[in-house]
Amino acid sequence: MPSNGGTDVRAPALILAVLALAGAGTAEQKTGRVPAVAAGAHVGEVATVCGAVTTFGCEPPAFATVLDLDTPRWVPTFRIVIGRSDRARFGTNLEDRYRRGRLCVHGLIERDGPGTRILVRDPDQLELENADITAASTPERLYRSCDEGVSPPVVLRQVTPQYTPDAMRAGIEGRVLLQGIVDPTGHLRDVSVVYSLDSRLGLDGEALKAFRQWRFTPGRLYGRPVPVAVTADFAYTLAPPSRSR
Repeated sequence: MPSNGGTDVRAPALILAVLALAGAGTAEQKTGRVPAVAAGAHVGEVATVCGAVTTFGCEPPAFATVLDLDTPRWVPTFRIVIGRSDRARFGTNLEDRYRRGRLCVHGLIERDGPGTRILVRDPDQLELENADITAASTPERLYRSCDEGVSPPVVLRQVTPQYTPDAMRAGIEGRVLLQGIVDPTGHLRDVSVVYSLDSRLGLDGEALKAFRQWRFTPGRLYGRPVPVAVTADFAYTLAPPSRSR
């Protein structure tokens, strides 16, 4: 990962949101639900795990849809995984719908590397709580790399955002998740911040400026150019202070 105010770009996006641990599981466990932060203690059990979606993406090589729920950075990730062949059952633009509230998932908790996951095949396994019903829905049919038959856009040019001096002085570190649409001509449009890091000292703005300069080949559905949503994850990391000898 680049240092000295450098940034790191990864797709699909993986962002970890910080959650206070004190009392995190108490209210959930009283209702028979497990907070995402505690899922690791229930491996092998069928349970309902709840949390806010902090990042989403499409994971090659199987192009499964992955939704990560909020856990502190020091706790391994809990993720909801939907196979590519099952995705059509969940309707269109599922990422935009499921990130608008608190998401609960019911199923078998399994190990997933250092973290945990639940594999989901049926929409009835998911329940969206406290959804923001005032949030604007996506008016057009957008495709994603996870959709059956979709060949994703290919990045031709990447631009890395810069640290702003004010953000460096303030010691701000973390990740910004952006989303845009690659239209059938390959142009990137409608770029927006999905999860913000810093809107006050310029890091969100620098990420937007950089992402808007990316260039792509069009995505295709069975060979036909179609609008495809893409995400970019920018990680701002400060270099550790040098040690004097």
